[in-house]
Amino acid sequence: MVKFVMRFFYCFFLLWFAHSELRALESLFLRPDSNQTQTAPIPVNMASSSLPQEGELNDILFEGNAYFSSSILSDAISLRPTDLSYAHKIFGFYYRQLSINPYTPPPLRDGLATALRNYQDEYRFFDETSAENDVSTLENLYNQNGFHNVTVSYTFTFDTNKRINVLTFRITENKAYIVNTIAYTGLGVLPDDLKKELDPLLHNDIGSQFNEGAIKLNADKITLFLQNKGYYYAHYLQPEVASFPTTSTDSITIPFEIGKRCKIGVISLKHDYRDQPAVSSDLVRVMLDFKEGDWYNRSAVSHSQVNLYNLGTFDLVVIDTQSIKQGNDYNTLNMNVFLQYRKVQEIGLAPFINHTTYDNFTNFGVEASYLHHNFGGSAQSFTPFIRVVWQDFGISGSPLKFTSISREFIGGVQFSQPLLFSMWTWRVGGAAQGSYSNRRIQSGLPFQTIPLEVSSLPVRLTFPITLPTYTLFNSLILDFSTEWQNIVNIAEVSGDLFEHGIDISDDPDTAANTRNIIAISEFITPYYQIDNYTQNSFKNLGFIASLTAIGDTRNNPFTPLTGNYLTISIEGANSLGFMGTLYRFSRFQITESNYWNIVSNDVFAFKIRAGYINITISDTTFIPFEKRFFAGGANSVRSYPSRGLFDRKSSNLDSALAYTNNLTGNGAILEGSFEYRYRFARPSGMNSTLADQIEALGVTIFMDWGNVFNRIKEGYYNTATIGDIINGLAVGIGAGIRRETPVGPVRVDFAVRLYDPTSQDRQWIFSRAPFKDLQVHIGLGHAF
Repeated sequence: MVKFVMRFFYCFFLLWFAHSELRALESLFLRPDSNQTQTAPIPVNMASSSLPQEGELNDILFEGNAYFSSSILSDAISLRPTDLSYAHKIFGFYYRQLSINPYTPPPLRDGLATALRNYQDEYRFFDETSAENDVSTLENLYNQNGFHNVTVSYTFTFDTNKRINVLTFRITENKAYIVNTIAYTGLGVLPDDLKKELDPLLHNDIGSQFNEGAIKLNADKITLFLQNKGYYYAHYLQPEVASFPTTSTDSITIPFEIGKRCKIGVISLKHDYRDQPAVSSDLVRVMLDFKEGDWYNRSAVSHSQVNLYNLGTFDLVVIDTQSIKQGNDYNTLNMNVFLQYRKVQEIGLAPFINHTTYDNFTNFGVEASYLHHNFGGSAQSFTPFIRVVWQDFGISGSPLKFTSISREFIGGVQFSQPLLFSMWTWRVGGAAQGSYSNRRIQSGLPFQTIPLEVSSLPVRLTFPITLPTYTLFNSLILDFSTEWQNIVNIAEVSGDLFEHGIDISDDPDTAANTRNIIAISEFITPYYQIDNYTQNSFKNLGFIASLTAIGDTRNNPFTPLTGNYLTISIEGANSLGFMGTLYRFSRFQITESNYWNIVSNDVFAFKIRAGYINITISDTTFIPFEKRFFAGGANSVRSYPSRGLFDRKSSNLDSALAYTNNLTGNGAILEGSFEYRYRFARPSGMNSTLADQIEALGVTIFMDWGNVFNRIKEGYYNTATIGDIINGLAVGIGAGIRRETPVGPVRVDFAVRLYDPTSQDRQWIFSRAPFKDLQVHIGLGHAF
């Protein structure tokens, strides 16, 4: 009896579960129709067989195409084959099976029929008019690429083997035509100096295959050149192509109409304040890349619009012509600049994640702040803030573990002036920041129970310099900083480390005690050096100056598809007497990332980073911890934990002392990455909410390589040779998942070590368990 009751409830549970799953599928995939009141029959061939419906288009084939792939031709035409969603196939399968079963309950069969009816628009049908239009589309596509004698026809037949209806386009490409000459008319009136500048753009691609897209692209470049030289009206007419079938060649004529040259006249400003304080008109005019009396320049107008948006005080900026004054030698364009203001005061409380360029750290924190975008009437920004930061934050390892080298409480004030002065075409801004911070630093040693407490008072002056866009570098950043510091509890932390790290109940010379003594010394010695200098009081440690050059041509700063990002930084610290004498070093670093969009949904990315620190190792010189080089982690070689990679030779470390590497840092770094990123296309025939989520997902595969060398310690610094560097480069491979957000992708990366130079005898992945050292990294934004 008990077994019978148990079986009854088990069967009841299965029925309830099946019903719940069906309701879940309906809510996920079905689109409700509020006008539908009764179940209508569906076509018999849908119910009882897998044969296509009458006129249904099941597949499209291309025959005879060699120049274009079938996927490109398929994207060009309008007809599409039936593409049933996964849910449709499931419902269709069960409907066919249950329809031939005489014992199927009618409500169940009718329910499946209702579900299938909601997918009717997934079917595609052959249309003769559309097929004829697609023939013309294919002929035009080939004609635009030099195949002027192409012929295209189609057939729509039933494939008896596959039991589907197939539309086949048969293509005879014939010979492609070659460009014989290209002539540009209407440019003879240009001044001689402009003709000379324009000459490199007047390509005469004799002998190349005709390509209408390339011809028009070059004509667009010529048009932009003319519009940037004052020819406001410049444009070209439809290119004229004369074809010669006997020689299979084309002669091309591109007629230009350039009109009269134009200068900038009166520049009027129109402010829509929206109850916000005004921005100085003088500042607005300085941010314009054009002035009265200049020749009209289309690119200068676009860049001026960007400059005004970057002030952060406007929601809308529109720059357009107001009137045109005719003249004998040239016309005059009177310009109007329309400015719509945004709310200038903001109060914020939010988490943040940022990535610092110098040290390659990913930092996480929470900040409360007040921001005024127009504090002094010239778009000055004033921000008092309170912040909690976990420096070099990461979630990595297996199992996942939260890591951070320090937790910092900061309170301070930032002030920025977007424009201090301009010279040539450069604009120089300024920013100042002062703050008080209290850091609680962890060594990463498992026996540390008391964090080292460091109080700091840093002051920083920054001068961002905007350069012309046609130069290699878009901007320069000149930075000056100094810091007062005090080590609060170094004696207490030192005692704690030795108390918990040294086992005095056993032989004090055990290997474990020796390793721990070395590790404690690696961590605590630099802070003793600061403490000896400050003598338990706030004292200025030194003065650091740096210059960073940035070249950025990326099309998107968060998820770039094309372009490159280059940074070169030089910084140094030396004695100024009145600003402290402990900091004495120089540091050089270069990082370049490149991005290539191969097809619409993918990107190939490449990064290389190299850096070197010049320092004399002594008790009277010091380099801040955050300026030293480390490798490994979410934005470095991802097959290693954060700061977990080292060179055994120039660091003189074996596996037993590897963990001490992250306590000292290194004087040189060389690393890079290759990464292929693919983002899923939007699926068809699916619930829009689910389709949005799939479209935001992407995957990546990558290879990282690199290492750090020359541990900043006497006897190890500057000992690495070229051979050591080549042999010491670690190589990791992995894959990741991406979910796009407005501020960049949320990512999860999985990486393993292909070549591990930190291992003494199992360096290659084939000689060890490949997933033993699997690393999992979670972060915001791409690795580079």
